[in-house]
Amino acid sequence: MSSRCSGYMAPEYAVRGTFSTKSDVFSYGVLVLEIVTGRRPAENLINFVWGQWCRQNVSQLLEGCPADGPGPQEMLRCIHVGLLCVQEDPRLRPSMASVVIMLNSRSITLPIPAEPAFVSPGEGPRAAAPDPSINEGSVSDLEPR
Repeated sequence: MSSRCSGYMAPEYAVRGTFSTKSDVFSYGVLVLEIVTGRRPAENLINFVWGQWCRQNVSQLLEGCPADGPGPQEMLRCIHVGLLCVQEDPRLRPSMASVVIMLNSRSITLPIPAEPAFVSPGEGPRAAAPDPSINEGSVSDLEPR
């Protein structure tokens, strides 16, 4: 398999050789994220989208969108569905029938996506959280109770 195709390969197939319809859903999700953001999978696409999503920096995700294309809300919905499709656990990925319904119906509330496959440490909700404060107090007397 060429390196150009490997960005679309589901993690369960890449690691264990297991293939299912959820592997196709993963590939579809990568394709959606690629189209919406204008970035290639080889450019660390999933890591980039997940990091921006967790930081709520959606304007960065929409930079590749044409001005005369769909509105930002529709593009964000596509990104949301794309992230649902690339979740690491295949059981959490929607079916393609559900994907079609999610993309066609604005009245459906989408679930919060779990961490995608192939995300590097330092991305995601924990990375977006502020650094913990350091207690600079000192203990001068150490005595047991």
